[in-house]
Amino acid sequence: MLHPPAYDNLKPAVAKMLAGSDRELTARFAALSNHYLFEACFARPATGHDKGGVEARGKGVRWQHLVPIPQGPSLDAISRQLLQRLDAEAHEKRDKTGRMVSERFAEEKSFLLPLPQHCFEPARAKPVTVTRRSLVQLEGGYYSVWCRWAGLTITALVGVDNITLVGPDGRVTHGRVHFGERSIDYRHYMPELAKKPQALRQVADELLPRMSGTYQRVWKQLVDEHGPKQGARAFAQVLKAVVEHGETAVARRLELALAAGEPLLLAAHPPPPPSVLINADALPHALRDVQVATAAAADFDALLRGAA
Repeated sequence: MLHPPAYDNLKPAVAKMLAGSDRELTARFAALSNHYLFEACFARPATGHDKGGVEARGKGVRWQHLVPIPQGPSLDAISRQLLQRLDAEAHEKRDKTGRMVSERFAEEKSFLLPLPQHCFEPARAKPVTVTRRSLVQLEGGYYSVWCRWAGLTITALVGVDNITLVGPDGRVTHGRVHFGERSIDYRHYMPELAKKPQALRQVADELLPRMSGTYQRVWKQLVDEHGPKQGARAFAQVLKAVVEHGETAVARRLELALAAGEPLLLAAHPPPPPSVLINADALPHALRDVQVATAAAADFDALLRGAA
């Protein structure tokens, strides 16, 4: 028979200690328990036998796997390395009967409930209001969102390392910043930058690294050909196309234009396809026999001569 684990009254889980082993859970831990359908049991204070050998086992795990202290570029990388090492050991170590740890876990797993289709979102949800500058203030830090969300109340999911801002038509994720710092992604302001070339010049060094290399090459070519001021005006037209058609579609057209040496603005805003000819049967009877000749430049010269 499987027994639920005994938690040691950790603050993220326990809001208030009641009589005996009863606890008032925090909202997020209660949501976690309801999501995965497990019973939250807690050890009684100053009662060591409630936890059995968990203290000694925890010390053993620390000495086996956390000494020396693991190092890596991020907590995620350290966790992946640790899990890989544990999975390898599970297929090597055997108990007294010769069974591997992985075999025993597979047997125990058959008694567990299946996991929900969607993982639990551990972040704390909080409603926030977007300023007219398309910024959200959270715990002293400022985070940018799409400029079309300005003035709206959206949901912030506050995690340990990231802040996810969920709006009416998508979500934006930032790494958490310290008090007074800002995390600004100028792609969120593209519709406004497409109208303000001089503002675009001021933020180009921060905007372009977040876009693909195609746009960086387009910016360089436009500035080389027209100078910084006029180049920014031309690139603003490129951003206007990005707003209308999407970054990927416009980048594909620009890449072809760069390779063929064709005009970049024409590639960003290609002319519309020719209109479809209308079947004569769909026209009113009075218009079916009307013939409209195609104009030529010489026709306008003749008109000018006549006017003189």
